[in-house]
Amino acid sequence: MSDETAGPVAPEPRPAGPAATAGIAVLGGAPGRSPFALLRQAGLDPLEAEPAPKQVSAGLAARFHYGASSVRAGELGEVRAVAQLVAQALGGALPRHVFWPQPDGTVIDGLRAAVEPCGLPDRAQAEAYRRAHLAATADVLRRAATVVLPLWRVAALADAADGTIYPPAPPGVALPKGLRLAPAPETEEALDAGFAALRAGLLAARPGAVIRIVLADAGAGGTAGEVPAPLRAAAARWAACGDGVVHDPVLDHLVARHAALPPDHPDRARIAAAVARLVGGEDILDLIQPSGAASVAPTGGTEAAGADAPRRRAGKPGRGGRRGRKARQAEARIVCEDELLEAFS
Repeated sequence: MSDETAGPVAPEPRPAGPAATAGIAVLGGAPGRSPFALLRQAGLDPLEAEPAPKQVSAGLAARFHYGASSVRAGELGEVRAVAQLVAQALGGALPRHVFWPQPDGTVIDGLRAAVEPCGLPDRAQAEAYRRAHLAATADVLRRAATVVLPLWRVAALADAADGTIYPPAPPGVALPKGLRLAPAPETEEALDAGFAALRAGLLAARPGAVIRIVLADAGAGGTAGEVPAPLRAAAARWAACGDGVVHDPVLDHLVARHAALPPDHPDRARIAAAVARLVGGEDILDLIQPSGAASVAPTGGTEAAGADAPRRRAGKPGRGGRRGRKARQAEARIVCEDELLEAFS
């Protein structure tokens, strides 16, 4: 199959393999910029339920949005769009304007309009593709112990009648009659409600799943530093609740830095390795070389810490001792964050 192929590229079922036990899913991103591709570069095998057919070239696969995410859902990047996908995959009702008939007789799946840029031959095939897509998404959600959410925007278009979130229509795509899109609310309440719905859906599919928020522009043509301030504030609120919701600004920086580098840049491999370790659950302190341990010790140096150790072992530590250790750990983490950001800048 050549890159000039104009017809739809049929998805293939994902065979059982290492991905079945990896347990890491990525929901959203553009080909070549998503954390999904970054994790693969680091040697991990994130869950992928809709892989490209083996005979398809890399260029054609990217055009049809393969290899950008665990499922072919489009870029997403907005929390309510991801929540909507999760709800539909778990049995929620589909909106009235899912399928968009085109003047040439083809049909576009409006909820992921850029995934099949040439459209599908008819309504029946479009419906079959959507059923397969939602089944694949549900399978990934049930297998994912960690869900990586690349988010970079708060702006969204919604059906004025029922609130359904739609991605921007590609150039030349006609909207169906009766569909009127308007900007969705960008209020704190709207974003928080979207995340609450998303989290509830993810935990219903896989109880105990860890949600890792990554604030870095993973969209096509995006650049580092474009994440809106309201989204940064929202991510801080969501992570503050704890209970399996994690947001690490260092991870944001590494993902954005990786996306900004040329494909052949030598730093891409080591950044990918660092991202993979953080996504896999390692603490930022684990990324610092042992030789740097003394540099993150609190005032007084390692000798002072060692002299204090017998007193801690001799008796039951008091509140002050526990608070002191927590303070030292927090200080060490801040220093490690600064060192990592400097190393990868």
